[in-house]
Amino acid sequence: MSLRSAIEDFLANPPVQSGFPCKIDRIIADLPKEDAKALADLIDNANISASAISRLLMSHNYDVKPASIIKHRKRGEANGCRCKK
Repeated sequence: MSLRSAIEDFLANPPVQSGFPCKIDRIIADLPKEDAKALADLIDNANISASAISRLLMSHNYDVKPASIIKHRKRGEANGCRCKK
C-alpha cells in the first residue's frame, strides 16, 4: 500500500480516541446551561490566568488544577485535550 493510499484510508477511517473525557468538559456538562456557558467563556478568556480560574473552581469544590485548564484551552491541538474547539 502506498503512503498516499494509507493516508486516504486513515482519513476515511480515523482512529477512535479512547479514554476518559476531559475534566473541564465533564464539569461543564454537569452544570446548568447558564453556568456552563459562563465557565466555558471564562476558560476561553486568555486574559485570565489558569491559576486564577483554578482557585475559583476549587473554592466551589471542583478539584481542577491549572494544567487541566491550560490543556483544555489548547483543545484541538496536538498537545491539547480531546475536546472540540
